[in-house]
Amino acid sequence: MKKCLMLFLFAFLMVQSIGVVKAYDGKKAAAYAKKYWKKSNTNYHTYNNDCTNFVSQCLVAGGLKPTAMPQAAKNAAGIRAQSVYTTKKHWAYFVKHWSSVNGYGQKIGGYSIISTNTWCNVSAFYNYMTTYRNVKSKTFNGKSKNGLTSLIKNSQVGDVLQFTKKVNGKPTKYHSVIVISKSKNDIEIAYHSNNVKTSLRQRIKKLTKYKTVYLLKFNKAK
Repeated sequence: MKKCLMLFLFAFLMVQSIGVVKAYDGKKAAAYAKKYWKKSNTNYHTYNNDCTNFVSQCLVAGGLKPTAMPQAAKNAAGIRAQSVYTTKKHWAYFVKHWSSVNGYGQKIGGYSIISTNTWCNVSAFYNYMTTYRNVKSKTFNGKSKNGLTSLIKNSQVGDVLQFTKKVNGKPTKYHSVIVISKSKNDIEIAYHSNNVKTSLRQRIKKLTKYKTVYLLKFNKAK
């Protein structure tokens, strides 16, 4: 009886350990951001508008698992140096190595970098994360005193902020940043494109027209 009980307990613990999903760790994501905010990680492609690509890298470093790259994206890439695959249900970055023989019978090769639009585009990233990864979103008026205070209070290390601007008269998400530290009255953020590490209050001062800020909470992301 005792032996059967021990076997049952062992089997139960094995099932539990297999079923555990590794939680997102905002501190690890922030540590990555602190390391690479100024100088990009050469294992990743750097885009002209690199903010969301950088945030995606931070999230992976924090334990958020990317999806598999769709086979259609790999097939479509060919030998192009870099391509972006449009999708709603995937979030991935992939390096495809290829080889061929040229007209002179010489073997040539290289690699293609493929990312999904959800990996590197601000709005596509938001839509994917809030639809498929259990990421909760809140909006704040960053230009009002109360709104900014509330935004800081609700932010945690590893959260993502997205700023907006007007495009054709409509507020549009255009910039992603990650929270890397927090004090009582402010948070520190890091982002790419301009490769900056600064306080949120300093960043908000530069937003003369665009007040809406989206806060994305990853503490329950899956």
